[in-house]
Amino acid sequence: MCSSDLRSYCGLESDNFEAWNNLAKCYIKLGQKERAWRVLQEAVRCDFDNWKVWDNLMVISTDLGAFDETLRAYNRIIEIKKTHEDEQILTIVTKAVIEGTPNSKGDDSSVYRGSLQKLLARLSVCQPRDAIVWTLYGALLVSNKTKPNEDQVKGCHCLQKGIAAYTGKKGWEKELAICKKVLSVSRDLISAILSVEGPQLLQLANSARLTLSSSVKMVERSQTNVATGVVVPEVVEDLESTNAALQLLLDNISSLKQSG
Repeated sequence: MCSSDLRSYCGLESDNFEAWNNLAKCYIKLGQKERAWRVLQEAVRCDFDNWKVWDNLMVISTDLGAFDETLRAYNRIIEIKKTHEDEQILTIVTKAVIEGTPNSKGDDSSVYRGSLQKLLARLSVCQPRDAIVWTLYGALLVSNKTKPNEDQVKGCHCLQKGIAAYTGKKGWEKELAICKKVLSVSRDLISAILSVEGPQLLQLANSARLTLSSSVKMVERSQTNVATGVVVPEVVEDLESTNAALQLLLDNISSLKQSG
């Protein structure tokens, strides 16, 4: 059925969500995403409890930079399903908010910081073992310049929970992609800790030190070729930069203890 036929049908059956949803799919295939977005708005009105239609709306909203609608759709999906993980959507929106990327109206996306923070906090409660949620939540918090120390400390705790979620899965160290993520989040955590001011810096550094050292050693051991004794090339640079960051953290701990 072509888009013109579906438009006519939707006019006759305005409460049929499947018709609206199929019309949206036609527009997407034609590359008319804005029209598809408007049609999906009608679809969710017809079937407010269908999470798949909300998911379609969420994806199109993200493509268009309508991040307020992305967040609204994501929240609605959680209300329906109780949990929902979409790493790509969460990563895109978090990056846009942190970097202040222009939204669909040309406005700074940092205006969604509060709404995104609430969504990530909500997800961290209903999906406490989700490493992606914790790392994005942490990244968002440590990027907040209006409440630097308060959110920096909270963000460090989130990043540490992200590492714990990654390394809590049996055999994680054997998966190269997970190893690279753990090392990346480790560097972010160290950077965040060193940006904290006051006595909390030493507390956070001591709290994270063992976790960081253990994770790095496990990656190095598991990603080393047994026959040659050489670390696999894909992770060499990540390991070197993480070890350098970890040494900087340890040096700071020693310095703070001596001065204290």
